[in-house]
Amino acid sequence: MKHIVVNILIILLLPSYLMAQLGGNSTYNFLEQNISPFSTALGGKIISNTEAKDLIFYNPALLDSNDSNNLSLYYQAYLAGINIGGFSFALNNKKLGNIALGVHYANYGKFDHYDEFGNFYGQFTASDNVPFISYSLALDSQLVVGINFKTIYSNLETYSSFGYGLDLGLFFQANDQVYLAFVARNIGRQIKPYFTTYEPLPFNLSAGLTGKLRYAPFRFNLTLEYLNKWNLRYKSPLERLYQPEFVDTVSTVYKATVLMDEFFRHSSFGLEILLSNKLSLLLGYNYRRAKELTLPTRRTLSGLSLGLYINTEKFDISYSMQKISLLTAHTFGITLNMNQLFYRRNN
Repeated sequence: MKHIVVNILIILLLPSYLMAQLGGNSTYNFLEQNISPFSTALGGKIISNTEAKDLIFYNPALLDSNDSNNLSLYYQAYLAGINIGGFSFALNNKKLGNIALGVHYANYGKFDHYDEFGNFYGQFTASDNVPFISYSLALDSQLVVGINFKTIYSNLETYSSFGYGLDLGLFFQANDQVYLAFVARNIGRQIKPYFTTYEPLPFNLSAGLTGKLRYAPFRFNLTLEYLNKWNLRYKSPLERLYQPEFVDTVSTVYKATVLMDEFFRHSSFGLEILLSNKLSLLLGYNYRRAKELTLPTRRTLSGLSLGLYINTEKFDISYSMQKISLLTAHTFGITLNMNQLFYRRNN
């Protein structure tokens, strides 16, 4: 059974290396929206941390038997009245393995419908919905593989689209302090396009590292995203206005600076300060978000995020806030341990 699963993952993963889409070159980009408050507070899509139970949307290999009968709910009050949320429920079967079911959604609200002549035609709505199922299998005591299967439905005014996507994940526990992970996200296609043109999904090949200092209350998280596409730089027209005239764009120093900038645009950094065994303070920094959303004339703190994580036997509560240019987005989450909440002592 284990060899079959590994072979299937390899076969499905190979075509993904041929894809390199990002931003305006792909569709269903809401799939890359950070939805977990724990992950958002740590700056990126965390794929190598076993603490929070709502990270399986990023790496299905994080699903294990300890998650059985856990119900995770999350909600994000995004910008401009956009509401994002979802849930997942995990269960364990001794024969089949670890399974979770869930839904991720984004509601963009109501919009006024005008034509090019200014005639008003009422209002319309826009939303995205992603039901998904997760499965994981432990190949040994250290290595776990997992898969997410997502059905994708998007509705934008009178236009709608339907498709599917796969996430293939791998999680490796080097020891009780260091975890490694690799994920290939959004392998799939549109079945029905919005109009007539088929567009690719936002493929994301990621790697993650989580490590804790043995004698200090700190846990570090490093995530590298979009390893399938090296150049993530965006050339803003504003750079010509604020870049000094004496900058030598062919110098060795300038080229080295660009090289470092390109590398860090793949990176996000997170720090957990373990205040106790039940309470953690979360800090994160996303370099690419900081570079893309900064304003040349204002300090915006874009890229920074922080949050709290409370972990008890019956439930986990998480909260995050992230700076997005001059605005702030808040995300809330709770995971309920149904075994503990509805446990009854046998007489």
